Formats: sequence, structure tokens, C-alpha cells
Amino acid sequence: MDQTLITASELLNLLQPLFVLVVDYADNGPESKPDKETAQELKSIPKAVIAKWGKQLPSLLPSIQAALAGTEKAEHLVLLGTEIKEMFETYRAEKSFTSQEIDVLKALGLYLRTDSGAALAKIQKMAGIVHSPFVSSRFAPKQGQQKSDTLRALVFEMVGREDTALTLDEAKQVKETHPEEYQQYLAYRKEHNQVWKDAVVSYIRKSGHETVPYEELLAYLHANGIDHMLPIGFTGEIDDLGRLYTNTGKMIDGVPSAVTFPTMIMNKQFGKEGGKDFVFQAIRSDGEPGPYFYTSDYKKEAARSKFQHVADLAPKIVSMQKKWFTKVKQFKITDPTSVAAVILEILYEFAARVGSPNNPTFGVSTILVKHCAVDHATGNITIRYKGKDGVSTVHKLVAADPTQKIVIKALLELLEGKQPKDRVFTVDKGERKIPINANVVNAYFKSLGAPEGTTVHKLRTFRGTHLFNELMEKALEKPPKDERAALAVLTKMGEQVGKLLNHVRTMSSGGTRVTGTTALQNYIDPTAQIQFFRTLGYRLPKFLEKFDSE
Repeated sequence: MDQTLITASELLNLLQPLFVLVVDYADNGPESKPDKETAQELKSIPKAVIAKWGKQLPSLLPSIQAALAGTEKAEHLVLLGTEIKEMFETYRAEKSFTSQEIDVLKALGLYLRTDSGAALAKIQKMAGIVHSPFVSSRFAPKQGQQKSDTLRALVFEMVGREDTALTLDEAKQVKETHPEEYQQYLAYRKEHNQVWKDAVVSYIRKSGHETVPYEELLAYLHANGIDHMLPIGFTGEIDDLGRLYTNTGKMIDGVPSAVTFPTMIMNKQFGKEGGKDFVFQAIRSDGEPGPYFYTSDYKKEAARSKFQHVADLAPKIVSMQKKWFTKVKQFKITDPTSVAAVILEILYEFAARVGSPNNPTFGVSTILVKHCAVDHATGNITIRYKGKDGVSTVHKLVAADPTQKIVIKALLELLEGKQPKDRVFTVDKGERKIPINANVVNAYFKSLGAPEGTTVHKLRTFRGTHLFNELMEKALEKPPKDERAALAVLTKMGEQVGKLLNHVRTMSSGGTRVTGTTALQNYIDPTAQIQFFRTLGYRLPKFLEKFDSE
């Protein structure tokens, strides 16, 4: 492509005039001249842009001319939309164009061809992508009126409390006891929320800036009596898509839900030498501390660093495992490294968490005797405990397996003579039994040759990525036929890794299901996922684009 026109993204040079054409058609109709402001924008489209993109989209210039003349707009726009459709796969194959830009181009082409209302809604939502104050302000949504009194009366009728929103517990109860009123509440609440969401977008777009101070926006909503569901306490910036930024313009990874986290506490030491890296901490509705939030750049670099540690561990893990398993075979209950070696083997075999004595749930190092069920008929041992987030975790050691048989022998010695609530992994020191905690296991792990900064928790990431690579090789033997099928295969592989790592989510019905989302986000090297799509020759999914260095 012609390098002279490259800006932040080359496709934005095309999207800008297309947005202006849509503004003109939507605001001025098919047979009217443009208003003065729109006419100026049409005349300001660079000739170089028209010449460049006109080679592939010959109806671009005639569409601009028709818009300025106020005649035959629809005919030219339909042709332009058709040309975009014909060229779409070519543009989609260009790796320098982001998924977001491609999605907007698709919506623009569809609207120009068909006047699709759904396409126009998407165009209006994504107006900020071209960084044009004109486009943003003209696509600012019209602000409605909240029916707060009606909603407040309904909430009071259902739960006897003055408010416009139900809590999560109240919503769950009302859904079961008063389903009709609950459906009515959802309808009112949807309208109520749309008003404040439109007000937020309108305020930001009419400001002429891509972001505005968050506190300034909240003050505007308060001054105009607009009830909203935005958390309080944040002191940075916000854009028209609801994304948060630091005061220095760095995007923050994620936005807390106000339903669960109504408050944020800023990290006053953020950005200062020696200060912690998080921007703010979300606080739950009951006042309990929630997750930390970081900048997108920090999260990206942290992911790269984490998976680099895993990559460094990979060539060493076989020799390390041989060393710790020698200790398991020569098990001595008086030797801390022997006990740590048994823990390591279980961690490695089951991709389990090591656990912390300060946590109310359990990991391998903190399990109690009551968590171990010995089947004397078969010699098997089943370890069952509540792990992270209270998820039921099961590790079954089978005596018929030559490797696991050796681990079972050591476990039986560790269990002997202990009470149900005694810790399993202890070392005998005279008459005392000293618990072996995660710190001891990590120290032993490091002594075996683990790379600097690599803890035993990386065994989960190593196993997750290793399993993914095995699954990927098998999947590539019979390649998915298109991108949608490839994404479905990726999701399935993520679920299989999630099963290994015991990533289980509780459903509203009370049951559970394995989820692959956490594995794909945190336990499978993104470069391996990128390789899957690169090998197939398909465009990367949106969530992987930020990790792509090509």
C-alpha cells in the first residue's frame, strides 16, 4: 500500500470520509444539499485520500460529489457500499487493520447499501474511532428522560426499599417469587440505564475531546438529576465507550461493574518511584476489597514476562522433575526437601495450586488428613478439598500407575498417626511435626534450577500451555474450514485446558461447568494461540491482537 498516507491506522483514512457521508445522508436526506458544517467536512476530505482509495472504490468520489450537490445520493452510496462489500475480504486480510476497524467498515458498507438500522446503530456507537470532533458530535445520542419515580415505586413494592435498582440477592429472590414483576422491572431498568448511558456518550462527544475527567462527568450527571450505575471514587478520564484512563492518558485494563463494585479506591502511589503498579482497587458492595486494576500496557507486559518465565522453564522441567522424583522415591519424613518433592510431584501431575496457610480454602501444601481418602482394597488415594473460590478439587492417585504408586507410599507415611484436622505435609523434627508451606516448596523448586522469578505456580501455566500445544497439533491435522470454526476449536481447547486446571464456574441453576476463558487469558501463552491462527492463515481474534508483535 502507498506508505505516504499511513497514520495511526491506514484504514482510518477511508473510514473518515465514509462516516461523513453517513452523517450527511442520515441528517440531510437523499435529495438535499448538506448543511454548512457537513459541506465543510466533505470539502475537507484530502484529495490524496480520495485518489488512493478511489482506485479500489471508484464510487467514493462520485458519492462525495453527489452529497455536495444534494442529488442522486442514494444511487451512488449503494454503489459505494457494494464496492466495499466486494473488497471486504481483501481489507479483512490486511493484518495492519484492527478487528474494530474492520467491523466498522462492514457496518458502513451495509448501511450504504441497505439503510440497515442495526448497522447505523453500530456506526453511531463506534463514531469515536475516527477521532473526529465533527463525527462524534453529530452522532451524539439524543438524551431521553428517566422514569425514576415509576422504577422506584416498583422496587419499593417488590422489596420495601427506596431505590431504582435491586441488589444481586434481591434480584435473585424476586425473579423466583415474583417473575412477572421482575420482567417488568428489567424492562424499566433497561430504559432507565439507556438514558444515563446516552447522557454519558453525548456529554463526552459534545466536549470535543476523546476523553473527559471522570469526576467532571459524574458532576454533570448529578447536576442534571440523572441516576447512573457508574462506580464512584475514580479520578482519571473516561471515553465514549466507557473505557477508563489514567490522568496521563494510559488506558486501564477493564472496568468494574458498579453492581458488584460500587466504589473504587485510587492508588495514590501509582506512577511514583517505589509505588505499587495498580491504578485503583475495586471495593465490593459489602465493603470488602475487590480486584486491583492495572493499565493495559502493564497487563500486556506482565503477560509477556510471565510467559517468558514459562518458556525459560520448559527446557529445564524434565531434569528438574527427575531430581525431585528421586527425592520422592527416597522419601524421608525427617527431610523437608523430601516432603516438598512429594508436593511438587502432585502439583506437576495434576496442575494444582500450592495453597497458602492464610487462605480459608486449600491448596496441595495445606490439605488436611480428612481430605485424603485411602481405598485399602485398591491402594488408591483420593484427595478432595475446596480450592480457590471454594471450587471442589479432586486428585486421584492410582496404585496401578508405577509413578503414582511411589507417591502413594510417601503419602501413607505422611498420613500415619495423624488426626483428621492435622496437616498432611509436615516434616518430623523430634516429637514435633513442622508444616511444609509454599515458601519451602518454592525455595526447593528454585534450588532445582528454576529460572529467576519462576515460582511453582508457573507449573500450572506450563502444563496449560503444554496441553494446548498438544491439542493444537492434533487440531491442525484436520484444519477448521473458516475463522468461525477456528475460534470454536480454540474455545474447545481452552475448555480442555480449563478442565485440567479445574476452572469451574457456578451456574445460576446451582450446577457447575468447566470454563476455558481463564485458561485462555492467563494460563496459555498467547503466542501459542497466535500461532494457531497464523498457521491457518486466519485473522486473529480481537482479544489476541494486543499480544501480536508482527
